[in-house]
Amino acid sequence: MGAVKVGMPATLLWLFWFGGAALGGTASFGIATLLGLSPTPLILLGAGAGALLAWAARKHDPVVTVAASYVLVHVKRSEVRLERDRIGSLFVDAKDLVVLDRAGEELARVRAADVPTARLREAFEHFEYPWADGPRSR
Repeated sequence: MGAVKVGMPATLLWLFWFGGAALGGTASFGIATLLGLSPTPLILLGAGAGALLAWAARKHDPVVTVAASYVLVHVKRSEVRLERDRIGSLFVDAKDLVVLDRAGEELARVRAADVPTARLREAFEHFEYPWADGPRSR
């Protein structure tokens, strides 16, 4: 099996897109009605703004690629590649994915609020990475 990518679930992404556009369009319609303006341009503007906000929110969530020999964490326009032989353990602490080296020092900490912990765990365990259930004292 090749590398496994784990990120925001597609259903949540679509919910952000359509929900943001619907919320923006609805709010714009309400404002247009209150001000006595033609609602069509404001609905389109509101829907576009809602979709844009959803897109911006999505850009901040990481995509974690797990392979047999490395882990790649991609956030925004940057990425961190961690070779397997450097990784001592991985776990989720609150909403952060944390990667420790073999001495227990932090190699990476990435906010992963919308990335399902169960999917991360499955991907890491599939490649036999040392997954921990939470932070351990050093």
